Amino acid sequence: MPPGHAAVFWSGQMMLNVCKQSDAIVPHEDCLAFAKGVVDLLSEATAAVGGVGSYRVCLTQDVTENQVRDVVMQFLQEHPAELNYSAAYLASRALAAAWPCPPQLS
Repeated sequence: MPPGHAAVFWSGQMMLNVCKQSDAIVPHEDCLAFAKGVVDLLSEATAAVGGVGSYRVCLTQDVTENQVRDVVMQFLQEHPAELNYSAAYLASRALAAAWPCPPQLS
């Protein structure tokens, strides 16, 4: 379920616009840093408390920062109708789908 009407710094559309400016170093670094921040948060929250809401991420050691950014970018491009939602929400969905955790044992 998408987040409510909370104020956000970056919508999916804003992130997509910044990330598409691949020839500019600062926007590229902003895009990469944002994606890395979201995946780090989800990964740590998964280890500590089982995730953020229903989102859990289990990265392997071979995942690169560029893969993380690319997964988020692909998700944004494939979901244009949802770009008004927060970039953090959309990135969380993308990353949880790309690196799911094994089912928890009871």
